Amino acid sequence: MRNKTTLCLLLLAAGCDDPGAPASESPDAAPAPAPDAPQTARDALPGAADAAPDAAPPAPDVATPAPDAAPPAPLPWGACPERFRSECVTLRVPLNHDEPEGESIEVFLSHRPGTGAQLWLLQGGPGASAESFYNFYGFLDAVDPELDIYTLEHRGVGDATRLGCSAEAAGTPDGFQISAGEWPDCLTEVKAAWGDRLAHFSTTQAAHDLALAIDRTRRPGQRSLSPS
Repeated sequence: MRNKTTLCLLLLAAGCDDPGAPASESPDAAPAPAPDAPQTARDALPGAADAAPDAAPPAPDVATPAPDAAPPAPLPWGACPERFRSECVTLRVPLNHDEPEGESIEVFLSHRPGTGAQLWLLQGGPGASAESFYNFYGFLDAVDPELDIYTLEHRGVGDATRLGCSAEAAGTPDGFQISAGEWPDCLTEVKAAWGDRLAHFSTTQAAHDLALAIDRTRRPGQRSLSPS
């Protein structure tokens, strides 16, 4: 009996029923509560519970749309000098297009109006005056009478801030033409008048002049062409 009692005490200490007692149904054990699942990958990291919550992302910058720029005023077309058609105007452009608010000069445009595409007649180089296109209009009229034809006197020639010198005066040996013997003094005179600014009389700046002239003259949706 003592051995049986001792055995029961040991079994009871281990959480068991008396082996001699009738078996009884034990209530279902409540499942252990599962740990809260991490809400984010960051929550699963050690020490995440003590960390400060993520800051809200900054609101995106929303640029206020700029009001539409007013269209430039129409160019004041007027009468043309000899050997230009049909209306002409001088257009002020920056001496240096990289400094649009700086010094400006003038270029000279002529325009034979038409209802079709713009056609710009340009002297190569640039070098000569656009008056050389005067006799070309008859051919263009036969090809397409609706062409909207423009010429541009490039900066430094003709009526476009001409780079001239006294050797071109009427009383000189060769008149308007500059002879080989007159060129050295003519170049010295032009350099003295313009200095470092002479570097802006270049094909690059002339190309910017053309772009500006097209912007100021092209109708909405109108094509611009130039023969090459």
